[in-house]
Amino acid sequence: MNRPRTLLTIFALLVALLVALLPTAMAQQGEGYWYTVQPGDTWWSISERTGVPIGVLQARNPQALHPHMWLWAGERI
Repeated sequence: MNRPRTLLTIFALLVALLVALLPTAMAQQGEGYWYTVQPGDTWWSISERTGVPIGVLQARNPQALHPHMWLWAGERI
């Protein structure tokens, strides 16, 4: 058995796994992205489009919580 080659393979697989999980970890820590509200958007439609639960969207965008839960077109969340 070629031990150095096996260790290198395991190391490469671990690095690949970390790189694959990095975007998810960043999104969970608030390192997401901006979305510009379009006419007709709702919290639900943005949640469906982005895959982020409504509660998380609202918690991370308190400035966008307006009366009647309306969103303003052009607003960045």
